[in-house]
Amino acid sequence: MRKAMSLFIPILLLAACAPEERLPMAPIDFAGEAPIPLAVANVEVVDEYVPPERLPHVEHAAPVPPYKAVRI
Repeated sequence: MRKAMSLFIPILLLAACAPEERLPMAPIDFAGEAPIPLAVANVEVVDEYVPPERLPHVEHAAPVPPYKAVRI
């Protein structure tokens, strides 16, 4: 029993250190969506957001961060 545990514990510790697997994501595409009608003369986009790129924020880990996805 002790020998089995001495083999199992290092394997468990190595598995805990394995890198996180990222699943492939489909590209962001709004081609199939209906346009949103806006009754305005023009639209001004003011981009003043500065992503902190640290925890607890996670947008920097996304394949396309939200602040870039809104421009698609």
